[in-house]
Amino acid sequence: MAVIVVLGVTLVAYSRQERLHPASAKADTTPPTLTADWTEGIAFDICGTISPPLAASPSSTSVGIKTSGNGVINLQPLTNSDTGHNATLGRFAGHYPGLTLTATSLKLPGGKLYTNGQSCGSKPGYLQVKTWSNPTAENGKLYSGDPRQLLLENGQLITVAFVPRGTSIPKPPGTVVTGVLTGMTAAATKGSTTATTAATNSLTPVTTATTATTAASQATSTTVGKTTTTSP
Repeated sequence: MAVIVVLGVTLVAYSRQERLHPASAKADTTPPTLTADWTEGIAFDICGTISPPLAASPSSTSVGIKTSGNGVINLQPLTNSDTGHNATLGRFAGHYPGLTLTATSLKLPGGKLYTNGQSCGSKPGYLQVKTWSNPTAENGKLYSGDPRQLLLENGQLITVAFVPRGTSIPKPPGTVVTGVLTGMTAAATKGSTTATTAATNSLTPVTTATTATTAASQATSTTVGKTTTTSP
């Protein structure tokens, strides 16, 4: 009986670990794919005050969704677990040291835990998330589900807030917007350069073949043009 109980507990623990941190997720053809180079912006609003941006993710981070600092999230998938429907706000938060994000609570590194209903000034605060589809979008929308399930999108802006209901949630600061625009431009330039290089490389065999043919033709012309002189 003891063996069965221990086995059951082990299986439950393993199942939970796999659900939260899939070791070998299947390939997802939904963007972002393994070749993606996306940039998002994020800010945290605690009771009406925007917190300083998260520091850059540790170099030891084993996921392809991390921050370079200044409120910018870089999404460059390392495995299938970073792609498609796995590329969520929860995956980013779950792998950032000291950051806690659940369906009802938020804790920033080195800060206190804020849970739904807890005092936020003179009113109870609640975890809320607002998104903007791109850096220049004026109007955002509140996300109604578990914030951990929020799918990341290229150019997206996110404000994670713990504020009273009905509070106006601001867009991430201008420095974050600038960082996202810069990241998107860099990715686009990189992609264009890569495409040009690939196209150039694909033409190399043709150029080589043409050069070889030209050289052969010149050699033949030289041979035919020679006159042989025989001594009497």
